[in-house]
Amino acid sequence: MNPIDTFCSSLRYDFGALEPVLSRESVQYHFIQHHRRCYERTAALVKGTELHSLPLDSLVRVTGRRPECKQLFMLAAEAWNHDLYWNSLRPGGGGVAWGPIGTEIERCFGTFAAFLREAKLRAGAVLGSGWLWVTWQGGRVEIATTGKGESPLLQGHVPLLAFDLWEHAYYLDYYCARSAYVSACLTRLADWESANERLLEAKTQRFEARQALAWLAWGAKALPEIRNPPREMLSAEHYKQLLGIHASREEGRRNLER
Repeated sequence: MNPIDTFCSSLRYDFGALEPVLSRESVQYHFIQHHRRCYERTAALVKGTELHSLPLDSLVRVTGRRPECKQLFMLAAEAWNHDLYWNSLRPGGGGVAWGPIGTEIERCFGTFAAFLREAKLRAGAVLGSGWLWVTWQGGRVEIATTGKGESPLLQGHVPLLAFDLWEHAYYLDYYCARSAYVSACLTRLADWESANERLLEAKTQRFEARQALAWLAWGAKALPEIRNPPREMLSAEHYKQLLGIHASREEGRRNLER
């Protein structure tokens, strides 16, 4: 399927739904002028090629290891990054992380305040454009950053949340105050529910590592027959954890309201 066929022409919320943290003008411009164009240019480059049928994340993995596909990789990565970015934000989100990811943040960083402080420091240390990620790697929640031409998908990370550090994401609302933008996204918009779902998948579905290796091998032409690695069945324990997300969410929100 051509990547543009998977592009959703509208966000799951209204352009103005993230106000006052992100203005309607900023979100609309970002989505239409940057996100959609990445999809369109990616689709144009894969049209009529063997890469046409790959899912977007697999396209990123394959092209990221092939120097001759540098331009395609950068466009596909930006398209995939933006997908996760919009799904990392939600109206009425934010607050202290709750559920499994809240537990892991406390284990790995000590407190949510320490996690937030580290995220702002890492974002501020990026020179020029890039991305800030909350990821799962090696049994830990980590904060990572990538620059142009990089992707956490190629570095062994499972992205849980993504925050765009390119100026077009925040300049209209925050000017040069990148740290304030990151802080506002995490404390007022972060979709902890979806992050919890991705974290549980990362913990319980070990096929992800094997799938990544398979796609890399496919990209190197070592295993050209591997195109759609089967997904493993959902484990009973994973199912129970998913059911517990909503209870954890409500408990976290009640704690914030106290």
